[in-house]
Amino acid sequence: MRSRSVVASLLADLVDQGHEVSLLDVSHFTTITQDLPPAWIARALGHRVFPHRFEEVIGGLGVTHHRPQPQGERATARPPTERWSECLQAIDSELLTYFRVPNLSQESAAMVRMRTLLTDQALETYAALSSWLDEFQPDEVLIPNGRTSRQKIARVAAEELHIRVRFYENGRAQKNAYYLGTTQPHDRLASQEEVPTLTRSLSEQDISGLAEQWLDERMNPSSTTNSFSTAWDPSE
Repeated sequence: MRSRSVVASLLADLVDQGHEVSLLDVSHFTTITQDLPPAWIARALGHRVFPHRFEEVIGGLGVTHHRPQPQGERATARPPTERWSECLQAIDSELLTYFRVPNLSQESAAMVRMRTLLTDQALETYAALSSWLDEFQPDEVLIPNGRTSRQKIARVAAEELHIRVRFYENGRAQKNAYYLGTTQPHDRLASQEEVPTLTRSLSEQDISGLAEQWLDERMNPSSTTNSFSTAWDPSE
């Protein structure tokens, strides 16, 4: 699975750099999962899954795997009002993505239920992560992407404790690569401002080649990376 591969590569690189690394797994607070399918479904489709391989890899790296649990009635930590508004925006973004609607002016019953679940899970995530981060006081927290409500609330939890935050994302420009930096990948303007720094060591020919490769992959009719690319005109 691509996301697990990226996480494993990132962990391996951090360990190689001499860091003491822990992996925080917030899957207990997730309604929609993109994890590995059950083994019987994979077999029916002619594939195999190895559900324990990821644990074996990170265990071999010496990385500790933590799974914060919902605190239930013991949960007391709540994000500040001004930061909570950011999380509500992230929930809106998730609803737009999940239901593929242009706006949220008329929410269906399913959307209302999903909003309630995402809101409850964001608050539970904040309480659990705030407790863990306050106890262990890491120097830095790396968050995937930062767009979903749980990712946003993880950022808020870390920043409220004055812990440095960076973001990582599956690499798109090159295969088997990842992005790691202080810019949230979906912040388009900030991402564009990073380009001169990130491409400083590349020639114009290298940059042009990477751009062509990126476009070819996303415009391939069989690609699921960008469902909107079928409407792109190559002449443009």
